Amino acid sequence: MCIQRLEKMWTEMEQKTFSRLFVNEGMLQGLADEYNQLEKTDGNVAVEEAFYYAKENIPRPLKGRQKPVISDGFTDDLLL
Repeated sequence: MCIQRLEKMWTEMEQKTFSRLFVNEGMLQGLADEYNQLEKTDGNVAVEEAFYYAKENIPRPLKGRQKPVISDGFTDDLLL
């Protein structure tokens, strides 16, 4: 019973980690702004920038378990 609870807590933490990095830090705090091909800050955060920021900042213990993928057929940056 205790092991199942720990596994559930670990899974929830994993899910929240990528979301926190992507939304809270990457987009809302603007920390992902320089994660573009030119590595320049332009004052706008694109979905792609937030994705690559979150992917690169996943804590080491979770890197083997979280393998985020983006499938982007969008020509330009998608700004939110």
